[in-house]
Amino acid sequence: DEDGTVTELRGTIDPETRGATAPDGRSPEGTLHWVSAVHGVPFEARLYDRLFEVPAPDAREEHFTGFINPDSLNVQRGVLEPAVRDLAADQRVQFERQGYFWPDPDDSTPDALVYNQIVPLRDTWGDEDRLTQAELEQRRREKEERKERQRERSLKGKTDPVKNLDDAQQNRFERYHEALGLSRNDAATIAGEDALAGFFDAALEHYDAPEPLANWTVNELLGALKDRTVADLPFDPEAFASLVRLVDTDVISTRGADEVFTELVENGGSPEAIVDEHDLRQVDDTEALRPTVRAVLDDHPDEVARYRDGKKSLVGFFMGQVMEETNGAANPELARELLQDELDA
Repeated sequence: DEDGTVTELRGTIDPETRGATAPDGRSPEGTLHWVSAVHGVPFEARLYDRLFEVPAPDAREEHFTGFINPDSLNVQRGVLEPAVRDLAADQRVQFERQGYFWPDPDDSTPDALVYNQIVPLRDTWGDEDRLTQAELEQRRREKEERKERQRERSLKGKTDPVKNLDDAQQNRFERYHEALGLSRNDAATIAGEDALAGFFDAALEHYDAPEPLANWTVNELLGALKDRTVADLPFDPEAFASLVRLVDTDVISTRGADEVFTELVENGGSPEAIVDEHDLRQVDDTEALRPTVRAVLDDHPDEVARYRDGKKSLVGFFMGQVMEETNGAANPELARELLQDELDA
């Protein structure tokens, strides 16, 4: 913005490189780890530094309390992957670029996670700040050489998935890829498994949206199958198509869709009935959502003050709180709009 504060990041992604794969030897410029403010879990992180500012405070003439480090405890708030809820209560975790953390045995609860830093990581970015231009250039060349070797190894071990398809599967692949517009990998994945392709084709008859159906088939359905086949599922293609339609038309959020899908995989049933039973329909009415937004802000006055002092990134924290309060049913765009209206008022 006008004050130089970063308010938005824009970039492009190559979906074929998801999961650290590099088809055809391609190599993205960078890998970004991010956590969704909508689906993530808010938490408190306690970062610890030296208790005293000098090595031997008791050896000084002044009282040792005069050397206490005011920054020995730094409390930060952030958002974690939802998977942390499934971790054991005492499991150690590593947060990217921060260090190793442990849940506070007294203060951390499932609804209000608190993590204590136990081992910090070395700040390699600080090291780069001290390098000369020649050293930085040498490091850059070495990195490029490693990336080139990685590309060569990737190409050497890669086989084109389409080559393993028989004639009927090849024809199916071409229809998926050329006529329906599916990505090469998704088309080959579905076409290569006859039962899965039959399930996908049947779902298409109930909801003619090839790409959303393919995304859910490859990214969700395949993972849920594990050792089963689609014939073992407690739901049929029509129910699957109904779920995809619900999320694709914004009747439910992605988070709500995950909950519905989990219920389908475990017990079957009607997606619409599950949505109504768990009250998962997106709240997209301004007047219905505004009281929740105001309640969240009233419950976190310190964070509101920090936001208004310039810590604009806290909008993600507030988003997480709103989504928690609404069980993921709040329309994310509307929630963000209302939050910013209230915060900037």
